[in-house]
Amino acid sequence: MNKLPAGLATIVAAHMFLQTAHAQYQDETSEEDAVVVTATRTAQTVDESLASATVITREDIENSKALSVPELVRGLTGLDVTTQGGFGKLSSFFLRGTNSTQVLVLIDGLKWGSATAGATSWEFLPLSEIERIEIVRGPRSSLYGSEAIGGVIQIFTRTGKGPPTGRVEVSAGTEDTRNAAAGISGGGKKNWYNISVSRFRTEGIDARQPTLQFGFLLLDEPDLDGYENNAFSARYGHRFTRAGQIEVFATQSEGNTQFDSNGGNEDDFKIGAAGAKYSYQPVPRWNLILEGGSTRDDRTTFRADGSVPESRFNTEIQTFTWQNDLSFGASNLVTLGADYRDEKIDSNTAFNQTSRNNTAVFGQYQGKFARNDLLVGLRRDDNEQFGGETTGNIGWGYSMQNQMRVVASYGTGFRAPTFNDLFFPDFFGFPTSNPNLQPERSKSAEAGVRGMLPGGRWDVRVYRTEIDNLIVLDQNFIPQNLSSATIEGMEAEISAVIASWIARVGLSYVNPRNDVTGNVLPRRSKKWLRFDLSRSFGSKTHLLFTLIAQGPRFDDAANTIEVPGYGLVNVAVRHKISKSWELGGRINNLFDKQYQTVDTFNELGRNVLVTVAYRPKLPGASPE
Repeated sequence: MNKLPAGLATIVAAHMFLQTAHAQYQDETSEEDAVVVTATRTAQTVDESLASATVITREDIENSKALSVPELVRGLTGLDVTTQGGFGKLSSFFLRGTNSTQVLVLIDGLKWGSATAGATSWEFLPLSEIERIEIVRGPRSSLYGSEAIGGVIQIFTRTGKGPPTGRVEVSAGTEDTRNAAAGISGGGKKNWYNISVSRFRTEGIDARQPTLQFGFLLLDEPDLDGYENNAFSARYGHRFTRAGQIEVFATQSEGNTQFDSNGGNEDDFKIGAAGAKYSYQPVPRWNLILEGGSTRDDRTTFRADGSVPESRFNTEIQTFTWQNDLSFGASNLVTLGADYRDEKIDSNTAFNQTSRNNTAVFGQYQGKFARNDLLVGLRRDDNEQFGGETTGNIGWGYSMQNQMRVVASYGTGFRAPTFNDLFFPDFFGFPTSNPNLQPERSKSAEAGVRGMLPGGRWDVRVYRTEIDNLIVLDQNFIPQNLSSATIEGMEAEISAVIASWIARVGLSYVNPRNDVTGNVLPRRSKKWLRFDLSRSFGSKTHLLFTLIAQGPRFDDAANTIEVPGYGLVNVAVRHKISKSWELGGRINNLFDKQYQTVDTFNELGRNVLVTVAYRPKLPGASPE
């Protein structure tokens, strides 16, 4: 934190030096033009948003040639990713040093994840079914409630626009990896649609090195741990009038993944979401949104020889939201709404309680006063299990004449205990859960400055988050609100066009510590960097180089097991052979670095993927 002024001064100096050249790049499509809706529940560009946000578009996904979400986002600013054995293996996302369970995950506006473990099955989301990913850093409980302490990540599934178009894509690579995807999409002013399917399979690698499981039980399974995934997504939208439209959507992934364990070592999984969204303008300055649906996260763990009883943990979350956006003049927007959430679990483990619901009301004001921007938000949650919780957020921005902008914000958040924390049954008469747990609560402050560069931008942020009532296991392995944590961090991003190459650099530093022990929170690196360098050669070829450098991390709360840092270089290329045919490829871990992000769990070495895609325009007129 004490080195920030020097780094900030360097970036500001670069801004002042390059500012005069900015005009010649005004026609470039730059990162700040991307639209983000997750930060405020309303559409605004990344540059307009007071929050720190990253938007990954469908074009970004295509250019990366990645096949999984963890592979795509590894090393992004503020986001620390760990994986346990390659494709389809447990992946955890730590946003700004918070726990992976302290990040809210949405699919098309619906909360998604396991209500028992509190985890998100990132490893099972196929990129072929994703249109856009929005990553918002910083607390957003004032809009969304529980879990949005470190931030919010929202997945938007595929949509359609333009003339009817088909797509068929086939990929093959190392580890006997195969991927096939197909779909049809199109759209006009009144109707739009998308239907797509995909299948992925890989023989995988040996997920884990020989180790002592639970500290005393030898685990040695020197086999390949495969993974397969079958997925589909569908969306249809219809605009009734200029003032009203409706969308319905559904997506699902199911398959099997193998891993190393003395107990069950395979998972059959099924994840998905289905819902509808209705938007209507009763009058020009009032936009009404009604949306609802459900998400599922089902997992059955077993051993193929039947020597271990299977365990089943299924989650269904139903969400319904009523939102009103009211404009007062050109510079004032008020958002008022309410939502209802019902969580249900189904398991062959006899939980003491299998459902709970949450009702909330929320309000937000966004205003502009000369060069000042102001945001104020407030939310009240009423949870069936632990009662009421109030959270808030305030943000301010000031735009200076030299295209620089200063921002500051403060927000509170909370995370409700999981069903495992609260209601897991006793183990041979010994309690393993605690129904009296209170939510984890947080306070976060942030300040930053941003500016424009030729064809790009720069952004520097510092932040501090304090988390109380942290849920940890006591000496009897019972969860208690015994701890607290303080997280301090700095993020710096810079992007620019240099001799026709687009360069983007993201640097993250975070110091997440347990206040009681003084130790670094487990499985979180303190520093990492990602450098993307890309160029389009005419309209046919796109080349992308990515460098990821990650510092070491401790794998345990006692800070006795250190996992070394690493550096990776990835390369991706796309080439259009004709209007309909495209050839692409990706090399991950170009220099075959041996590394781990979780102790004893192997990561992929050098791996290669080659893709052939066919995207024909289909006969028939475009939908109206």
